[in-house]
Amino acid sequence: MNPPPTKETITKSNTGSYSNGRTDATIAPTIGVGKGIGRLDVQSCANIVVPIRANSTGQSIFPSGTRNSTTWFNPGAYSAPPAYTFGSVGRNSVYGPGLQTMDLALVRGFSLAEKARFGTRAEFFNGLNHTNLGTPNRFVNTSSFGSITEFATPGREIQVSARLSF
Repeated sequence: MNPPPTKETITKSNTGSYSNGRTDATIAPTIGVGKGIGRLDVQSCANIVVPIRANSTGQSIFPSGTRNSTTWFNPGAYSAPPAYTFGSVGRNSVYGPGLQTMDLALVRGFSLAEKARFGTRAEFFNGLNHTNLGTPNRFVNTSSFGSITEFATPGREIQVSARLSF
């Protein structure tokens, strides 16, 4: 298992702005490692209301064929603990998928008259349309354990605007 990431590697965002005098462009990439899932829980196993932790079976957590939306990690690596006992798996033993987005903005201004200006702006959120998966399902005794059923970011969104100043 990899050591947990440090604060410096959790999310990196570096905004770059470029201009040629009439057109401005801004690029804002964001790249981050996955978040810790927290606890891998079993519901209602030790006659308590609060979910309890799972047990480790000793199998590999990330064998080949994992790290996709249907099987992010090996569900066979964890099991429900026996009745009236608590599991052995610690917090954040599994990390979810990372995040990769790139937001782009283009701005262009035109002079129409001495005191009139026309400006246009186009913004692209998740401009590369990269699929960012959400957090894997963490309850051991469910059929969707280890799979991802949500997205962390929406698909590409484009926003266009115009402005007339006088």
